[in-house]
Amino acid sequence: QTAIERLGLVKAQITSTMGGMSLDQLMASLTEEQQLTTIQTLQDLWDQYLSVAQEAYQRPSIEYQAIFDEVTAALGEILISLKICSIFTLSLSFKNIVICSFNCW
Repeated sequence: QTAIERLGLVKAQITSTMGGMSLDQLMASLTEEQQLTTIQTLQDLWDQYLSVAQEAYQRPSIEYQAIFDEVTAALGEILISLKICSIFTLSLSFKNIVICSFNCW
């Protein structure tokens, strides 16, 4: 499979995890324990999506930047949706290098 094909597969997994719902709807339908598991799953999938994007596109191409922006927006939305910004830091890493992290006060 090409990197572009793998991007599509990872994106499909993200869509499947979301179950056709907005993040707020998804979180409202889950228990606290399920929310934490789902957060981890989504973080892992978005991390994988960005990693595959690095294989598919050169940085700082327009395509890569669009995916990077999509990933950072999605992770930010997770934090805002859960209203746990004061106690939770969600970071996106690639090969143990932190690319971006969100801290809300």
